[in-house]
This record gives sequence, structure tokens and C-alpha cells, in this order.
Amino acid sequence: MNFGRGKVILLAAVFALAVSAPAFADSVIYSQSFNQSGDAYASQNDTNNNGYGNFATTYDNWNISPGGLYTVNEVQFTGEYFNGSPGTITGWTVNVYFDSGTGTPGTLQHTAHISGNGGETFLGTFGGFQTYTYDIKGLGFQELSGIPYWISLVPDLGFPPQWGWSTSNQGDGKAYQDYFNQHGLINTDLAFTLIGTPEPGTLVLLGTGVLGLAGAIRRKLF
Repeated sequence: MNFGRGKVILLAAVFALAVSAPAFADSVIYSQSFNQSGDAYASQNDTNNNGYGNFATTYDNWNISPGGLYTVNEVQFTGEYFNGSPGTITGWTVNVYFDSGTGTPGTLQHTAHISGNGGETFLGTFGGFQTYTYDIKGLGFQELSGIPYWISLVPDLGFPPQWGWSTSNQGDGKAYQDYFNQHGLINTDLAFTLIGTPEPGTLVLLGTGVLGLAGAIRRKLF
């Protein structure tokens, strides 16, 4: 079989991607940035004795592109305290759900409980509320692109105060909230970033797509 020099180089590049994929550093695979509005939606597991328990959960949706399988290892996000002074978060529950098919959270896909405050770091005061950034690592959630998912972030925090997930202007303009058994869509997006890696098969698929394009160009030009 006779390969042109350009095609041989592309094949070598695809092979190198496939072999080196496990060593690739994590990178951003989806992001909705904080809009600095001071708005936030309650999400909290009240850990006080005889407290409210998990009285509020807030969710937002996403869809990864381009195509393939990804491992989400880390989520970074923004939140704030209200109805009291900043408190002590002792853990986080991070859940991922499939879409219900009607544009709301459906079946639980992944769950992780991470001890600690999620690297809580003061960001500033926005809209009169003290706002913080968080970074939760070690998730290892595998997700396919082209499929809608929902993520929820719930701190373990004695009430008061309340904690809320800060808003974003990026996304599809909808999120979801459970609050004291009241459920419904909310017309906003929430501030979070997913960090991870594409699986090796994804890199090979992307590489073969490049090869196909190169072949088409070659047939057209020569």
C-alpha cells in the first residue's frame, strides 16, 4: 500500500496520541463562568442534630463536545453564604444524573462524597454576599459526549447559615432546584467547570477524523 508522506505523518501522530493518552494532563472539558451578580441558589445538607437534613439541592446541566468518552476528575465552582455568617463545610456530595428525557434531572449515574471544605477560597464580595471558589478532585466519573447530564453540589453545613451555588450567564438558561420538597426549573445557569481527560479511544476517533479529512483534501487537490 502506498501512503503519501502527509498521510504517514498523520498516522504517526494518531498513534502517538493513542499511546500517550494516559499521560495527558487534565484540562477543561466544560465551563460556565461566574457572572459576579451576587445571585445564588440554596443547596445544603444541614448537619445539625435534629436539623433539616438535605433540605435543598440545586442542579445544572451540561453536554460535552466533541464526540467520545471522557473522565471527569474534578469540578471547580463558585458559591456564597447568606442568612448568617460563613460557616464550616465538612464535606461535599457530588452527584451526576442522566436527563429524564423532559429536560430535568433523571436517574442517578455517579455519586461521590468528599470530606473537607472543597478548598474553599475567598473570592470577594458580590451583591453584598461573601463569595468563595471551590475545587473538588478525585471524582473519576466517565461521561459520553452528546448526552445531556445534570450535576448537583451539596455541602454538609449546619444551618444557619445557608450556602448557595452562584449563577452564570453561560449555558442554556435553565437549572433545577429541590427546596423543602418543592421542585422545579429555575431560569438561570450556575457557575462550574468540569476538568478531566478524553479516553484513548476518543483521541483515536478524533485522529481518524483528521485522516479522513486529509484524504478528502488530497483527492481534491491531486
